[in-house]
Amino acid sequence: MKHIQIDELHIIGFKGIKDLVLSFGGHSAVISGRNGTGKTSVYDAFLWLLFGKVSDGSKADVKPLTAHGARRSGVDCEVSARLLVDGTPVRLRRQWHEIWKKPAGEGEAVYDRDETLCWVDDVPMKLEKEYQPYVQAMVGGDEKTFQLLTDHGAFLRLHWTDRRRQLMAMAGGDPESELLGRAEFAKVAELLDGCKPEEAKKRLMDRRKRLSSELSQLPARMDELERTLSPVSGEELAHAKEQLAQLEENIAAVDAEIANGQGAAGRLNELLRRKSAAARRVAEIASGAAEDHLRAVNERRAVYDGLLARQKRMEAEMAGLKQRLDDRYTRIAERESQRRDLLARYHEIEDRSVPSFEASGVCEACGQALPPERVEAALEKMRACWEQQREAELRVILEKGRACKRELENLTNEADELVNQTDVLTGEMSEMAGNVKQAETEWEEARSGSPNLEAQPGYVPAKEQLDQIEREIEAFGTDTRRQELLDRKAQWQRACAQPRAILMRAEQNGTVKKRMEELAGEKKRLGAELVTIDGQIELLGEYVRACCSAMEEQINRHFRSIRWKLFDTAKNGSVQDVCTATVNGVPYGGGLNTGASINAGIEIIRALSGVYDISAPCFVDNAEAVNSLARTDGQMIELRVSADEHLTMTTYTDD
Repeated sequence: MKHIQIDELHIIGFKGIKDLVLSFGGHSAVISGRNGTGKTSVYDAFLWLLFGKVSDGSKADVKPLTAHGARRSGVDCEVSARLLVDGTPVRLRRQWHEIWKKPAGEGEAVYDRDETLCWVDDVPMKLEKEYQPYVQAMVGGDEKTFQLLTDHGAFLRLHWTDRRRQLMAMAGGDPESELLGRAEFAKVAELLDGCKPEEAKKRLMDRRKRLSSELSQLPARMDELERTLSPVSGEELAHAKEQLAQLEENIAAVDAEIANGQGAAGRLNELLRRKSAAARRVAEIASGAAEDHLRAVNERRAVYDGLLARQKRMEAEMAGLKQRLDDRYTRIAERESQRRDLLARYHEIEDRSVPSFEASGVCEACGQALPPERVEAALEKMRACWEQQREAELRVILEKGRACKRELENLTNEADELVNQTDVLTGEMSEMAGNVKQAETEWEEARSGSPNLEAQPGYVPAKEQLDQIEREIEAFGTDTRRQELLDRKAQWQRACAQPRAILMRAEQNGTVKKRMEELAGEKKRLGAELVTIDGQIELLGEYVRACCSAMEEQINRHFRSIRWKLFDTAKNGSVQDVCTATVNGVPYGGGLNTGASINAGIEIIRALSGVYDISAPCFVDNAEAVNSLARTDGQMIELRVSADEHLTMTTYTDD
């Protein structure tokens, strides 16, 4: 670890310090004095020497000021220090030098500009090319990093994301790999498949959403199939088969009798054989037409169900857009009201009349009358202070007004975009409503219709062939007996229609029930897969929570009284990045006293010194607020408020 200590610090013309020499000898020290004596300026001077910036991170004008607040001219600001870097002395010096030039034809020189001069071990160096790289190499980083090691409050002033990034660098190790080796997380590596847990969870959630959508549609499809069933009892089916068989037997007997009565049995038998074959062909085509009709009805239903589901999703999306749009309009109204109030306040302050100031004209210390010029100067100062206060108030209102305007513009743009989205979606919903209505009509038409036999390939020629054969059979006899047989045959043929319809219904019912069983199996499969996915999502959640806990534990090992919380679980179960701290169980920033806050900052410096492998002087402002000050592994410089009129310093050792 690199150790950096201050041996001596010399400050000239820096802010309110005229000439101050502080001899630390590499030891810790207490610098005390009344408020305004320059304690904080000592730390600012040290940072300015190294980086040209003060503790607030700015390149502030550090030149001393006059009593009227003007910059004091003719004074060079200079800070030098002898540092001990791992015991080796290094002398640094930075000077802010004024350059004066005498214009041609003028008797006196005038101020021209400032320049920064730098030395290392009394050797002049160029600021940017030599001095700055040398300092950064010596302290192991830039001014922000070095301030984290020297200012107990610097770390806790960082944005929480920057604090969190610094803490994550302390973790070390690989808790994720260690957890994947545990038996309870053995399947997590397969779920991750080389991606981050949040990506794996999103992939599973998308899959779950698709499965849930498919599963939600199955009951409606099964209900629709069930509505197409035409109940046929077992008794009714058996009777229809028996009736049809008897009728077909009767018809065959009549055909045989007609053939025998004509004396052309061979010809008639051939015609009857051909008729039977033709009748079977017609029946097969009719059965296929019935199946095609049912299939067409189911396809129309599927199209209707799909479009109806999409219409409902659009309605849900439209409700969400309208809710977001209402929110934007509400916020726009609030910002417009706020802007009007700010404008009214601005005009009120701007139109405010200058008050009439009065001065007693008597010195408060000796009671003697003051010269008129001093009275006028005092009045002028009061008027200037009033004017500065008014200008400050106006600047604050202007800044708030600009921020309000920016937010109002952003909200208006967002509202316009939402209106555009709503218009587009309204058009899509209108088109979708028409599509849904058309699909429903097509489904109802298909459902209420009957198979178009004549459109079936081969039906017309097969029916014509059957009719021709029947006409040839009828031509075999014209006597009364033959006519009676033909009439009886026709009667029996008509009677066959009813049992055949029952058999066709039963066959269609079988097809529908088979499809319903397939959908029931699909429903069971999807349900089981959803249960599996839910288990995988929960396993990922447990793994993420375990990783977060392990990460926090590794980081908190670097601290004694501070405990960091870097992860939080939202209501939806997702893990969010946070960065909160407790000190001995008390939330930082919520009830923690000043002394505990300072000691917490010192503890953080100790931990960061281990991470950066650097021990630097730690400046502790307001050290008087701490009963028992925590210690770092390096030099401590305590800045304490006391009754001393001037700065005093006392060194000490931690032994």
